[in-house]
Amino acid sequence: MTNRTVLAAFLITVSCGASAQLPGDRPVRLIVPFAAGTGTDVAARLLATSLQESIKRSIVIENRPGALAIIGTDAAAKAAPDGLTLVATGSTAIAAAPSLFKKLPYDPVNDLAPVSLVATATLALFVGNDSPNNSLKDLISTAKSQPGKLNYASGNATGAVAGEMLKQAAGIEIFHVPYKNAPQALNDVAGNTVNMMFNDITGATPLMKAGKLRALAVTSRARSKLLPDTPTLIEAGFTGYELYNWVGIFAPAKTPPDILAYYSQEIARIASRPDFRERFERVGLDLATGSTPASFTEFVKKEIALWSRQIKAAGILPE
Repeated sequence: MTNRTVLAAFLITVSCGASAQLPGDRPVRLIVPFAAGTGTDVAARLLATSLQESIKRSIVIENRPGALAIIGTDAAAKAAPDGLTLVATGSTAIAAAPSLFKKLPYDPVNDLAPVSLVATATLALFVGNDSPNNSLKDLISTAKSQPGKLNYASGNATGAVAGEMLKQAAGIEIFHVPYKNAPQALNDVAGNTVNMMFNDITGATPLMKAGKLRALAVTSRARSKLLPDTPTLIEAGFTGYELYNWVGIFAPAKTPPDILAYYSQEIARIASRPDFRERFERVGLDLATGSTPASFTEFVKKEIALWSRQIKAAGILPE
């Protein structure tokens, strides 16, 4: 394909996106398959505030948590493909779920149309502020001295996989306590009802600021800007331990391509603003830029394969 042909195709795409018209005058529904206050919810609300100004139409957030984000994601997959329903979902329901469950009510690849990657988020291993374990080394030492006595909570698939990865890497026995949502799990970690939990920093920030949670390690390759004094698991000796949450915007399959391009271009314009990036960074989210429906589609396929490998390596069998 010549450069001229590529340029022509690009201009056609831009033109189609710019001229796309959403039907009627109803608000756009943005489904969030997690509870309010979670990292995905925060990202969705930050985006919706700017996006509704950009598209000149109200966006209504609809939180539909449950079943590791499957309920809300399935509702979006089964919605009318008219451009008036979007879903903010990601690593749990799209990338991890196919390897965690033998059967899903939706096909992550064929029932949803990728619009744009929005953000990634580093996870941290949290304990209650009153926990006697002041470091990851202390925690692992305690777990080894008391096999099966400690437990870890999870409010999504990412937290569950992160916990199992730690069990495998450290050779410890800790009991998994699954929760319906992350905020409830974090509150129980803060109250020492459960011993620890992997969660994105965004969702845990209020409890950290209140002095109820402490982070022992982060799952990113480099230290988090929000937790500069907290070591990575790689620094702690767990070579290759790297895990992130991510969230993107999807539409129901068969949504017209010009509408997908329209949303993608508006999100890209918003993401290019320095003030918008700063808003995301303040809550521990790394904003994605330059995402398109095509590049996001490839990203999703790679993430499904990556999570499949991680889940198998963690010894998790599909339910």
